[in-house]
Amino acid sequence: MIKKWITNKLPRAKAHGIPRAVAKVATACRRQAEKFVFHFHLSDVTSEGIPAQNKKNQKGSGMLVMTILLTSIVFIVVISISFITFNRQRISINSIKSIQAYYAAESGIEDGLLRISRNMNFSSPYSLEIGKGITNVEISEMIGGSVTITSEGDVQSRLRKERVIYSVDTQKASFFLRSSGR
Repeated sequence: MIKKWITNKLPRAKAHGIPRAVAKVATACRRQAEKFVFHFHLSDVTSEGIPAQNKKNQKGSGMLVMTILLTSIVFIVVISISFITFNRQRISINSIKSIQAYYAAESGIEDGLLRISRNMNFSSPYSLEIGKGITNVEISEMIGGSVTITSEGDVQSRLRKERVIYSVDTQKASFFLRSSGR
């Protein structure tokens, strides 16, 4: 409608001169725009002059953005906590398996000491199955009244190694424990 009105006024504007015609066209456009704005009911227009329907849509889009942002933050926090928990659990399991390997190696040392003290026949090295692990025991030949017993405990590829020097004296028996872990 505005376009039609402007095209009707242009031939007259040429007769009056361009600056005056531009001013008239601008005034006419402003009047048409005012008529268009007053077409809305007062309840449909907010204090900023934006139709209430558009204002509601803008609030909804803002809420959507906030919801997506908060959901993303919660998701990142949950993933981070899960990652930390998983790593701590893995460290605990490795620690437990290492301790089991240590005690398996200790059991191998005890078995070697028992076999030497009771003069049992054995072939060195030999293996023992202890719980979930395996212990490889090696007993050296007696040299100068002492024997070295080396035991390596293995629980699911977690290795712990123990070494004992067992001395036999005419007066007393003693041993020296030397431990190393891998």
